[in-house]
Amino acid sequence: LVYWYNISATQPALLGEGPDLIRTAADACHDVSQYKHATELWGNVVIAPGSKVTLTVPISTKSAVECCKKCSLQRGCNTWVWCSDPAACGRQCMLRRVDHEESQGKALRKWAGLPWTSGSLFKDLYIDPVTLPPLDASISKITLATSAGRINITLMPGWSMPSVAYVQRLAQQPELCTNGCQFYRAEPGFVLSGSLRAYVSSNNETKQGPHVMEQGDIGWADGGPGPEFFIWMGAQPATHMGKAHTVWGQVSDPDSLAVAQLIIDMNTTAHQPDGAHILNTFMDFTISGSA
Repeated sequence: LVYWYNISATQPALLGEGPDLIRTAADACHDVSQYKHATELWGNVVIAPGSKVTLTVPISTKSAVECCKKCSLQRGCNTWVWCSDPAACGRQCMLRRVDHEESQGKALRKWAGLPWTSGSLFKDLYIDPVTLPPLDASISKITLATSAGRINITLMPGWSMPSVAYVQRLAQQPELCTNGCQFYRAEPGFVLSGSLRAYVSSNNETKQGPHVMEQGDIGWADGGPGPEFFIWMGAQPATHMGKAHTVWGQVSDPDSLAVAQLIIDMNTTAHQPDGAHILNTFMDFTISGSA
């Protein structure tokens, strides 16, 4: 499973967003002529920071307008899907997000009698990187600050410079995180997994790792280019994975490794037999950087 997250509307405005945009989006919810009936729009699940709402415990609302308004107020949400038949799907309200404007309004399912009503809001899309300030390439270390403690990470540009540049960008401008800045999977003796999903594209490079991953090494998940990542927590090198992952950092010190272990030891649920162990409450973190 891959989880995409959001920032709540109570946090500081992000690059061209603010009360006016939120108000405009909420007002748009009353224009029911824009609703798409018998349609489920595509998008990735948005989960609020610290939420215990999972893919199996959706939100419920009394109307499509109310569902739309929840999306308008939930930072990170720009697509909503509402169940119009309580017998079929219980008035579910699903909050979703797409990255690009051209992806808005793309139907995942559409046919006569489908009990879903959907809509899109023009907000929380990817930001054009040319509008951002120059990257601070002096950032050599980052800190992930969680309620369990701080995890210090040393960046390794020689292992994957595009990956490091993406992480440097988030450390320089932490408001870019979509609250994809969370840990969500904890496997004792194996991995602590999280996401660094942001309002900018992650790097697009995959590269063979410099060595078989050792405890504390950090790489992008599933052999991809990010932004889902994991910390290897095994006591022994990950020989079974070879060098398949793009690796870009290392946990800097034993205290930081201990914080990662504290998170791994928190309560988790596997939603299917032999499935991934998902934290019952996702662990939010903020990101900062230093030279």
